[in-house]
Amino acid sequence: MTTLPLDAPPHALERVWLSRPRRAPAPLLGGLAVVLPFAVAAAIAIAQHPGVVVGGDIAFVEQAVADAEHARQLLGSVDRFGVAHLGPAHYYLLAPVYWILGSQAYALAVGSLALAGAAAAAIVVVCARRGGPGFALAAALLVILYLHAAGAEHPREPWGPWAILVPMVLFVVLAAAWAAGSAPALLGALLTGSFIAQTHISTPPTLAAVLLVAWLVRRFGGASDFAWPSPRSRRRHHLLLGALAVLLVLCWVPPLVEQVTGHPGNLTLLYRFLRHPHGGFDGTGFAPTVQPDGQSLGDSISGLGMELSVFPFGRPRALVLQVRDPLVFSDTGRVVLVALYATLATALAVIARLRHDRFALALGVASVVSMATAVASFTHIVGPFFDYLITWTTALPVAVWIGWASLVSGWLRSEGRRAARWTRPAAAAALAGLAVAASGAETVALARLPSLAAIATPRGANPTFAPAAALVRADLARAPGRALLRIVDLDTWPVVAAVGNQLQRHDEPVAVAGAWIYMFGDAYRPTGAERIEYSFTDAAREPASGPPSGRRLGRVGDVAVYRRELAGGGH
Repeated sequence: MTTLPLDAPPHALERVWLSRPRRAPAPLLGGLAVVLPFAVAAAIAIAQHPGVVVGGDIAFVEQAVADAEHARQLLGSVDRFGVAHLGPAHYYLLAPVYWILGSQAYALAVGSLALAGAAAAAIVVVCARRGGPGFALAAALLVILYLHAAGAEHPREPWGPWAILVPMVLFVVLAAAWAAGSAPALLGALLTGSFIAQTHISTPPTLAAVLLVAWLVRRFGGASDFAWPSPRSRRRHHLLLGALAVLLVLCWVPPLVEQVTGHPGNLTLLYRFLRHPHGGFDGTGFAPTVQPDGQSLGDSISGLGMELSVFPFGRPRALVLQVRDPLVFSDTGRVVLVALYATLATALAVIARLRHDRFALALGVASVVSMATAVASFTHIVGPFFDYLITWTTALPVAVWIGWASLVSGWLRSEGRRAARWTRPAAAAALAGLAVAASGAETVALARLPSLAAIATPRGANPTFAPAAALVRADLARAPGRALLRIVDLDTWPVVAAVGNQLQRHDEPVAVAGAWIYMFGDAYRPTGAERIEYSFTDAAREPASGPPSGRRLGRVGDVAVYRRELAGGGH
C-alpha cells in the first residue's frame, strides 16, 4: 500500500482505502474466522432443536424475551437487591431469533451466539477500515483467543454477564474509531454502550469514562498520520447515521416509559439503593437486610487482577462464586498483573502520541481509565463479591492488545521501510494462518459442548426442571386454579423459576409468595385470587425443617413438592 501525505486531497485517500478490499482478501478472511465458530454452533443447535426447560436466571431471561416479543418488557433483569438493570435491550435483540425458531428455549442460545458473532465481526470490520488487512487479521486473532480464554460455553448462554463480553471490546474499539475521526463510530459506540449499560448496571461509569477519553483525544489529540477514510457514499453515510440515531432513541424508550408509569419507577429505586444500599439473602429469600458498605480497595484491585488474568490464561472454573476464592494468582500476583496492564496501556498511549496515532492513543488512555473506574465501581459492590458482577472487565486486556496491534500495523505501513515490502505479506500470511487455526480450534470446542440442556442454568443442566414443571402442570390440569408458588428452602428457587416459567409459557396464572417477588418480578405478584399453593423444599432437610402444610404431591430429584388449598385466597 502507498502511504499518502497528510495534505493529500480527500479523493486520493478514498481511492487508496477503496482499493484495499479488492487487493487483499484478509479482512474478509478475518471476518469469516471470527464468525465461523458461532455459525457452526448455531447450526448445530438449530439442527438438534432440543426441547429444553430452563430454570434459575435463564428462566427469567426466557420470560423477558417472551414479553419482548409482544413489546411488554420495559426493564432488564432484577438483581439480587430487588433493583432492575437499566433496560431490556438484550431481550429485544434475542426476541427475533426466539420468535423465528418457534419460541423455544434453545433459541435463546442461538440468539446469544448470533449477538456475540455479530459483535466479533463488527470489531474486525472497524479494524479493517482503520488499519487494513494485517490489522483486521490481528484483531480477529485476538477476539478468537479471547473467546477461548473466557470459555467456549459462555457465548451460547443467554445470561447478561456473558452477553456483554464481546460487545465491551467492540464498544472500546468504536470509541477509539470515533477519536480517530469516524462519525458513525460515535453512534455505534453509544448504541453498543446502551446495550451494555442496560444489561449490566455496574458498567455505566466505565462506559462514560471511555467516551470522555475518546472525546478528549479527538479534540486535543493532535493531527493523525493515519487519517480515517472518507465515506464511500455520502448518501449511505447519512442513512447509516440516521438509522443508528433512530435505534439509539428506541433503545431508551422502554426504561423511560417504565420510569414514568412505575410507582415508583426503576430509576427512582436505583437512586434510593445507591444512597442506602440494602437487600440480600436472609436464608429464605430476598429481604431488606443491611449489607456491608462495599468492598475494600485491596479486594477491588485483587478482583480486577483476577479478571485480567482470564486473557490469555483462561478461567479455571466456569463460574467463580467469590472473588476471594483462590485462582490462577495470589492476591500479590493479581496486583502485579494490574500494574503490568496499566504499564502496557500507558506505554501504548505514550508511543501512540509520538506516532500521531489517535486510534491507538484512545485505546491506551481508555484502558488505563477503565481500570481505574472499574476498581472504583467495585468498591461500591455491597454484599458477597461474586465473580459474575465484574467479569466484563476481562475485555480490557483485549483492547490493550488491539491498540498495540494498531501501532505495529501502522509501523509496517510506514513509508520508506524497505523491509516492509516483504514484512507486510509475511506478517499477513502468519496472522492468517494463526487466525484460521484458532478459529478451527474454537469451532471444535463449541461443537463439542454438551447438549443445550446446559443452558438451563449458568452452572449447567438440571434434570429436575422439566419433571417438576410437569408435576405441577399435571396437578393443575386435574384441578384448575390460580397457583401460588412458595419457596421453603433457598436451594429450590431455580426449580421454582422453571415451574413458574412453564406455567406462564402455557398461559396459566401464577404468583410467588414472600419477598421472592423482588427477584421474580411484578408478573408474579399475588392478587389474592390464588387458590392452590405449591411449596418446594429440599427433601433431605425435611426432618430438620419440618414439612410444609398440605399433602405431599411428589418428589423430583432432591426437591419435594407439597400442595394445599387456599380456600379464601392467600399470599
